Amino acid sequence: MTSGYELITAITNLAIFITSIVILIKLKNNKTWNIFYILISINSFLGIIVHGINMNKNINNFLWVILSISLVFTINTLLIIFVGLKKKYYLITSFLIIALLILEIIFNLNYVITFVIYAIIVVLFSAYFILKNNYKNKKYFLIGIINQIIGIIPTFFKIGIGNFNHNCITHTFTLITIIIFYIGIKKSQ
Repeated sequence: MTSGYELITAITNLAIFITSIVILIKLKNNKTWNIFYILISINSFLGIIVHGINMNKNINNFLWVILSISLVFTINTLLIIFVGLKKKYYLITSFLIIALLILEIIFNLNYVITFVIYAIIVVLFSAYFILKNNYKNKKYFLIGIINQIIGIIPTFFKIGIGNFNHNCITHTFTLITIIIFYIGIKKSQ
């Protein structure tokens, strides 16, 4: 295991992982939301590994690429849920963003900034469609999205409090968001 903020970040990933698995068990027959929570589970599991285990740098970098790809699919799932994006366009959009991120990695650019900006755009776009359409109990989804937008800010500006770094703060907001989304899903059934 690592120490300091990396260990705390791994613990926040563990909390997200456990919560998303519990939500998955409770959701059962909601295909699109199940995909979202499966992807959240994968992301957080990979997060536990990359933050919690001291390993070879090349292996760690490879796992970060896999995690980034999974995160793109997760974020784009919101476009299916809230915007009604068709599967074909979901895949095209996902692969275009992944290609951009991989190019940035190859040219040693900071792909995290691109990813965060893309995530903010998707989340804002989702919020617009939630407001535009009549989603049952849309206040939960809007609160979740607003919460996540606030939660992305520490990652973008690398804001932390001691060993509770920007990742820990963002993960805490993500944990709250997935719980708020779950409440919205259950209230809408």
